[in-house]
Amino acid sequence: MEIHDWDLEQRIDLDLMCRIQKGDQEAFTGLYNRYAPRVLGLTRRVISDTRESEDLVQIVFLCVWQKCRAYRPERGTVQAYIFQIAKSRMIDEMRKHKYKAAEISSSISLENHAQTDNPIDLLDASLTAAALLENLNPDERRAVELAVYGGFSQREISQLLRRPLGSVKSWVRRGLQKVRKSLEDSAGNRREGEQ
Repeated sequence: MEIHDWDLEQRIDLDLMCRIQKGDQEAFTGLYNRYAPRVLGLTRRVISDTRESEDLVQIVFLCVWQKCRAYRPERGTVQAYIFQIAKSRMIDEMRKHKYKAAEISSSISLENHAQTDNPIDLLDASLTAAALLENLNPDERRAVELAVYGGFSQREISQLLRRPLGSVKSWVRRGLQKVRKSLEDSAGNRREGEQ
């Protein structure tokens, strides 16, 4: 996608959100049609139950409608705002149902996002993906979540967050290294406990 195409998409999203903030239901339908399929794809990768994934999409867009006035363009794009809500709802859902990271790992691919081995393969069944990310600083966590849960490339994350590509690459690399270390420490502690 060319930069000018990206800018046009952002202007369309911003126009829709401004209209939604004024109560325009047609604008909401337009935004829903633009993003619901992508949010559904994301939720299906994280939560394997189709019905729960579809319900979660409805919850996400209900939140978008109800909390549209909380959106501030200076904080990020409409797309990032929607995926932040989706991420929060998915984490809530994982905690609610006590999804184990091992169950989630089969649906998440970290390939193409890091130069390290896939750390999710090492997940301890007692850890949740959300708990692993809680140890990251906010920039690392946001970048890793967009990469892992959102399936965004590092260039797309750079554009979504309006941050330099080099910074995003560093955040993803450091974040995944921290996740890997947490997994290795957990595996080491488990082995020691078994001896």
